[in-house]
Amino acid sequence: MNMEKKFTPPEGSEILIRNLERRQDFLARVSHKEKEEIPEIVIKDTFLRFLKQKYKNLSEDEIHDLNNRVFMMLNRAASIANKKQDTAPVTSMFSFTKKGVVGILEKEYQEFKNQMKSIIELCEQYKVSLKSITGMQYGLGMPDIVELTKLVQWCKDKGIDLKSITGMQNGLGTPDVARRIELLKLIKRSTV
Repeated sequence: MNMEKKFTPPEGSEILIRNLERRQDFLARVSHKEKEEIPEIVIKDTFLRFLKQKYKNLSEDEIHDLNNRVFMMLNRAASIANKKQDTAPVTSMFSFTKKGVVGILEKEYQEFKNQMKSIIELCEQYKVSLKSITGMQYGLGMPDIVELTKLVQWCKDKGIDLKSITGMQNGLGTPDVARRIELLKLIKRSTV
């Protein structure tokens, strides 16, 4: 595991960091894969700052809940990571959340887990990069899976690389149908 050493892991993250360091062995056992098939994780400095910020004013139980959610998200994401994985999906969606956004601790754990599972399944089914989705969702929390599915299917039907849309949507979320039509026109004009 690689960890940027610029920022010290915050108090309360020791078990999470240790579990992330050991996760390759754990995931290899539960997925019946070789340890080498499980991508190493890079713990980014932004992730450590995210934890420090989120831990402020949380009880010990809430810190434990946050750590469980983060660990679950990163483990689920490991199933679709290619050669490397980092902590960016967590920080993209839940750092600097915009006003009115459902935060990482606001849903019941099982609902949160099911939503993450659905996103990973969508990524697997359509061969979509999780980073494309989380970049589009920067500061917006988890995407609406129904709207996300519509967008991914629309891209597939129109023969459009999802990355060409999600790159333009950085922090804007899933575009509605009218916006998609405008994006399609823009893409067609730029390729002519």
